[in-house]
Amino acid sequence: MNQPRYEIRSSTDSLHYVFFSEEPKGRIPKLVDYAYLDDMAVWNLGFGDYNVNTGRVDDRVVSDNGDGRKVLATVVATLLRFFEQYPEETVLFTGSTAIRTRVYGRIITLCYSELVPEN
Repeated sequence: MNQPRYEIRSSTDSLHYVFFSEEPKGRIPKLVDYAYLDDMAVWNLGFGDYNVNTGRVDDRVVSDNGDGRKVLATVVATLLRFFEQYPEETVLFTGSTAIRTRVYGRIITLCYSELVPEN
């Protein structure tokens, strides 16, 4: 995905990522986590704003910081890093709302060739 993105910090196992949305409403911490779902034998991509007051990730908040494309390009970059370390794995993700799921589907369509290797 040839889009501007934020700098990412990741764990050594490529399962946890943090970056900051930095636009008009301030610096908003974003977290991306990959968790293995044993019952489905897939990885779940979890993403949201980190709420410093509660210490929790909120995947329903609309931060509306004016940088949505850059944020989503950064999330896709974490997916590419995940697949560099775990090329044979499968990742599942859906949005916390139907609208977000549609947006994610469009993004995957746009960057499909980067995510799926040619045979």
